[in-house]
Formats: sequence, structure tokens, C-alpha cells
Amino acid sequence: SHSQSLASLCHRFAAFSDTVRLCKQWLSSSLLSSSIPPEAIELTVAHTFISPLPYSPPSTPFVGLMRFLTLLTTHSWSSSPLIVDLNFESEPLSDDAFSECVNLCTTLSASSRPPLLICTSTDMQGMRWTRDSPSPVVWKRAVSLASASLSSLRKSIVDGREKRIRRVMGRDLSDYDVLIHLNTGVALNKACPFLASSSFKNARKHPSKELLVGFDPVAKYVGELRGRYGKHAAFFYDECLPDVVGVVWVPSPSLGGHVSVKDATSAYPLCL
Repeated sequence: SHSQSLASLCHRFAAFSDTVRLCKQWLSSSLLSSSIPPEAIELTVAHTFISPLPYSPPSTPFVGLMRFLTLLTTHSWSSSPLIVDLNFESEPLSDDAFSECVNLCTTLSASSRPPLLICTSTDMQGMRWTRDSPSPVVWKRAVSLASASLSSLRKSIVDGREKRIRRVMGRDLSDYDVLIHLNTGVALNKACPFLASSSFKNARKHPSKELLVGFDPVAKYVGELRGRYGKHAAFFYDECLPDVVGVVWVPSPSLGGHVSVKDATSAYPLCL
């Protein structure tokens, strides 16, 4: 159902598919692509095309990216669900359906409510794609980076500096608390399109001959880090070019804590 809806949007809006790719590239360069479900990204982009008022639907991927960043920074994610009417042409949602989405979301407790709710006609509660991820820390960081990128893009457009627009897709690693640099010779995903280019010295001429399906060492490594240290830090990396893992400490309301048996391999008591 989700893929069919996206296919319909691709036929309806010429810039939709390229906008999705561009927005995912922005998230990837921001080291957020592995922390946010791709379906949530696609539905968020779809909202900018289906409900573009007071503007018309984006006609270019760049305009779509601007609308996507604007939506991230202006929508009240903590109090309002994002309602995406995928059947806006054949069976649009009624006012009662919109009210039902809002009412279902307001009944959720703070502990069970994810940082973003995306409601559709087949998911009125809005938790199908965001129940487990992203975490509140990750989503807050995504909104903050979107605000900074949007401000930079607007300033570049006003000043007429087109070359600065590309910097939005660049990496800024200065605000991470810790950087874990990886060995790109073994960490890079051979299925990534970046490796197919001969412009990279470490690219292999025939990556498909050595492709290991389902083998992603960086994803497994970051997964283990999140499993062991997820209470204390958030970990970010670029899925397409995983040469570094960014670490941000999670603010704790109190210092210290009890050491359990399962934490024995990654923590030790300060005093006995």
C-alpha cells in the first residue's frame, strides 16, 4: 500500500521522486539517514506535495527540499500529528477523519508517544513507521539541523552565492562530542553507488563480484554501540559513506546510577 501510494505520487508530481532522493541525501550528509525510517521521510515529503497551500506543489527538487526543511522547522511535532492524505484525489479524508486522527494522538501518553506522528488513511494513530525510531534526541537534532540548513539556503539565495548552496549537502562534524573514524577499506558498503565511480581511488572496478548480500559491518557496529551505550549517547553515521561515526552525549537529569549485570561489560562503579 505504501509503495503503491508513492508510485501514484511519482506519476502525479514530476519532481516528487527526485525530491525524495534529495531530502534523503540531505539526511545522509547530516548523519541522520540511519536513525529515521525511510518511510517517514517519504511521507513527510509527500505532505509538501499533497498539501502545499498557500503555494503550489514543488516543481523542482530544490524547491521540494526547501519545503521539506520548512515543514520540519515549522510544524508543531510535539502537539500535532502530520496528516498525509495519500488518497487526496480519489477518496480524500473527511473532516471527521482529520478530527479522529487528532483525537487518537491526544489520547497517547507522553511515554508511549513517539516524537513525530504521521497519520494516513490506513494508519489513523500515526505510529506505524515511527513507533520505534527516531528517538526524541535524534528528531530534535534533525529539526535543529533543518533550521540551520534552511537559514543558510535562504541567505545564499538572497546574496546570489550559488556555490554556497552545495554546502548544505556537506558535512559539519564540529558539533559532535566524539568522532569515531572508521577504516574505509573495510567499512564502506560495496553496494553503495558512490563506489561505482572511478573518481574514488578506493573504488573497486567490479564491486558486484565481491558483494555480500545483507552484510553491513558499520550498521552492525553502530547497532552494538546503540545497544550498549544508547542510554548515555546518540550515534550517527552516513549510510552511503560510512567513514565516521558521530557521538552526542545524552543529557542526564542526574549523575551516576546503578550498575546492573547487563552493563558490566561497558560500565564500572566509581565507588564501592
